Amino acid sequence: MQQTAVQQTLAQAQTALQTGEAQRAAGLAQEAIKACFATADRICLGDALVILGRANAQLDERRRAIDCYDRALNIAADLDLPDLETRAARGMAALKDPLLWGERALSAARRTDDHATTRDIMLDVGEAAYAAGKITRARELADEAAAGADDPARVARAYGLKGRIETDARNFEAAREALQEAFMAARKASDPRLEATALDDLVAIYRKLDLRDKVLEVYEYRLKIAEDSGNARRTIDLLTEFADELAAEQNYEAAVQQLNRALDRAEQLGDVRAQLDTEAVSYTHL
Repeated sequence: MQQTAVQQTLAQAQTALQTGEAQRAAGLAQEAIKACFATADRICLGDALVILGRANAQLDERRRAIDCYDRALNIAADLDLPDLETRAARGMAALKDPLLWGERALSAARRTDDHATTRDIMLDVGEAAYAAGKITRARELADEAAAGADDPARVARAYGLKGRIETDARNFEAAREALQEAFMAARKASDPRLEATALDDLVAIYRKLDLRDKVLEVYEYRLKIAEDSGNARRTIDLLTEFADELAAEQNYEAAVQQLNRALDRAEQLGDVRAQLDTEAVSYTHL
């Protein structure tokens, strides 16, 4: 197989990974590996091993994936290939010790010209550090990512992390400012997952600041998103949560209205479990 053909095979394998065809991606990567061995092309071999590692990870072949990444890391070290080291270490981080391997991926990424990937990894490591209780490191990376991010999704992640750190430190006003930045950036990014995370974090901080009106505003906004997206089950869940918030304000009439809306949606959906759950919640407000 000629070099151009090998690159085409690897490109096909990448596409297969992106479309969820992990088995096909693995087969194509193995085909490329054989060709790389035949031509003694270790750079090509490293690329193929990373793709095979990702395919094995998608197939839940964890040990095989780790072996592929380990071999790719050895090639990266031998040939001083920071881009290959970045990709292989990032693959390792998804499988074991995300902070240790994430730091290695970040160190390698800083030696490349791929600033977008470097910031993505910076945020991955920041979130891993936060989860591990390494708050100083998490704050450092969140601040660095927020200062240089120009993509709305990265801005949302960076400020979301800053907000959670400030919340834990009981710096609630600083947390609110950061989380509002995260929410606005998530909206610009048109990323429902990031937007939902930002809204959840905002509700938590509004509760801590006893900003009940803001809590209710967020629930109304989340309801609109769920209804506009046609997510009936999510709408039912939010209506019952909204009712709880209203009941906590002793606004029982409005709470009952939301519960009735939830019951109507459950009946329309034919979702017996949702209907029963909603009825059970309603009993607590009688």
